[in-house]
Amino acid sequence: MKTLIDHIVDDAIALALVEERDRIYIHNQMMAYIPEEMFFKEADDIGKADSNTLIEYIAEQLAHSGVIEDQVYAKDLAAANMMNILMPKPSDIEERFYANRVSGIRKATDDFYNISVFSNYIQKNRISQNISFSSESKYGELELTINLSKPEKSTEEIRAAQSAATDSDYPQCLLCKENEGYIGHINHPPRANHRIIRLELGGGEWYFQFSPYSYYSEHSIVLSKDHVPMQISTQTFHNLIDFVDQFPHYFIGSNADLPIVGGSMLAHEHYQAGRHVFPVERAESFHVTVKGDVKLELLKWPLSTIRVTGEDREAVIRQATVIMDAWNTYDNPELDILSHTDAQHSTVTPIARKTEAGYVLYLILRNNRTTEERPNGIFHVDPEDFHVKRENIGLIEAMGLAVLPARLKQDAEHLQGFFTTGEMGESAHAGWIESWRSKYGDDHIGEHFEAVFHKELGLKFESILEACSVFKNEADFVQFFEGIDHDQEGIS
Repeated sequence: MKTLIDHIVDDAIALALVEERDRIYIHNQMMAYIPEEMFFKEADDIGKADSNTLIEYIAEQLAHSGVIEDQVYAKDLAAANMMNILMPKPSDIEERFYANRVSGIRKATDDFYNISVFSNYIQKNRISQNISFSSESKYGELELTINLSKPEKSTEEIRAAQSAATDSDYPQCLLCKENEGYIGHINHPPRANHRIIRLELGGGEWYFQFSPYSYYSEHSIVLSKDHVPMQISTQTFHNLIDFVDQFPHYFIGSNADLPIVGGSMLAHEHYQAGRHVFPVERAESFHVTVKGDVKLELLKWPLSTIRVTGEDREAVIRQATVIMDAWNTYDNPELDILSHTDAQHSTVTPIARKTEAGYVLYLILRNNRTTEERPNGIFHVDPEDFHVKRENIGLIEAMGLAVLPARLKQDAEHLQGFFTTGEMGESAHAGWIESWRSKYGDDHIGEHFEAVFHKELGLKFESILEACSVFKNEADFVQFFEGIDHDQEGIS
C-alpha cells in the first residue's frame, strides 16, 4: 500500500534528493507531524498529484482533524517542516549546484529551481491563482498580474501576531541569509525548507535563491550576506554585470535605494533576477548617441529610461556611472526636479542583461521628492488612480509588469454584477466605470466585461507609469542627456 508520503518520497528519489534506502527513515520522521492513523491512510486520487499539492493537502487534513490549528501559519509551518525532512543540507545543495554548473549554468539553475518547487518553497499552487494578462499600449505590450498568491491572514491570526510580537531581531529581515532553515513563528514565515547558493559578485559575498511568490519565470533574489541598506553606486553596476557573466540566461535588476521610488525592502541590499524578458527590453529608441564603442539610447518608454550597450564591460559601467552622477545632481525647478533638499531625491533603477550585442544596462531615472500638494510623491501614481494602485512603483513594474492588489479581483466581480443588476452601490471605481460606459456602451461591456476590464487596467497601468516619469516629454529628456559630459570619468 502506498501512502501519500510515499508519492512525495518517489518524487524526491526521482530528483536524487534521497534514496530508496531512506524510505523507512522518512516515514518515521514524518510521523512526528502526522498521526499514525492518518499516515497509513491509503492514497486516493490525490496521490496522483505533484508534491506541492500533496503536502498542502496533508497540512489541510491535519488542520481539519484538529492536529494543528486551522491557520495559514500553522499549515505552512507543518508543510515546510515535513518537506525539510526530504531536503539535503545547504552545503549539499550548494555542492550539487556547482557540480551541475560544470556542465552549464542552465543545468544548475534548472535543477535548483526544480528542487525549490519540489520542497514547496516556491509556492507553485498559490502562484497559479494569480490572474495574468497582457495589454497593448502606445509603448508596446505591457504585462499585468493581479496578485492572489499571498494568503491573507484571518482576523484571529492578525490578533495573535500582534500579541506575539517581540523585540527579536533574528533574522533581521526576510532577506537575511539566516532565514535558511529557520523554523519561523507567527510573525515570520517558516523557512525550514529554504536553501540558498553562495555567489561572489564584485568581490563580495552574495546569495542566490528563488522567490517563494514568483511574478515571472524563475523569479530570483540575489541578496547581500550582510544586512545593509540598499545603495545604488558604481559598485552596483559591477555586481550586476558580474551576475550576468555568471548567469547569461538571466536578467538582473535593483530597486532604487530611496523610499517611494524603491521597493518595500530597503533595509537589506538585494537584487531581483530571472528568466524573463520584460516589456522595457523591447522598447524602441527615439534618440541615439555613440560614445566610443558604447551606444546610448533614450527609450520610448513611459518612465525616463536610458539603455547603455557595449561589448566592453568597463566602458559600459563607466558610461552608466557618468549618467547616474549627472542625474543625481541635476536640478530643473520648472519641471519640479530637485536632486536635493534636506535629503537626496534622485537615483536610478538599474537593470542588466547580457546579449549578442554585449552588456546592456538600463538606467531608469527616479526622483522621490514630495510636496504639500503631492505628499505621496511628485513622480508617483496620480491620486486619481489610487483606486487601482497606490503602492510604490518598483523595479518589476518600472520594467513593464504590473503587480496589482488582490482586491481588484473582487472589485471586478462587483463591477461585472453592475452590468447584470444595474446596481452599483458604493465603489471607488464609479468614475472609472462611467468613462467605460461612454466609450463602449453598457451592452458591449456586459457581453465582453473581462476584455474591457483588462484593456482598461492596461491603460491605467500605462498612465500610472507615465505619472512616475521625471521627464514628461522627449525634448526635456534630450536636453538633460545632451548636457552630460560623456567623456568624463564617473565618480560614484
